[in-house]
Amino acid sequence: KMRKELLPIQQICEGLESDGIEYLGIDTSLNPSLDDGGSVAEAIECLDEVGVFGNPGTMAGAAAVTTSLQSIPDVKTTGYSGLMLPVLEDRRLAELDTLTIQKLLCISSVCGVGIDTVPIPGDVSE
Repeated sequence: KMRKELLPIQQICEGLESDGIEYLGIDTSLNPSLDDGGSVAEAIECLDEVGVFGNPGTMAGAAAVTTSLQSIPDVKTTGYSGLMLPVLEDRRLAELDTLTIQKLLCISSVCGVGIDTVPIPGDVSE
């Protein structure tokens, strides 16, 4: 379905090349939303092999999504074009208390996790 939606956009952009505008491609990255139904972690939890994000199967699910985003037939991609999981931008990720830095680092080997967005305890008033 994503291919079907992206091809008309790509055709428009390629048409602009005759006006001297270079078309480099589309960044197909998938990023979560804080809106209802916008959690990528929740979507990955729908896989029977995962159950709860961070459990065995999570890395394989994230890797499959990233591979899919980077290999859409006939779509010229540019940029990262992969799965992005910034912890504080995905409602489900933010609420999981079983998700450790170690698990996030492992998952970051197959997608963009955003370790820099993980809240850490401490007093920052000084």
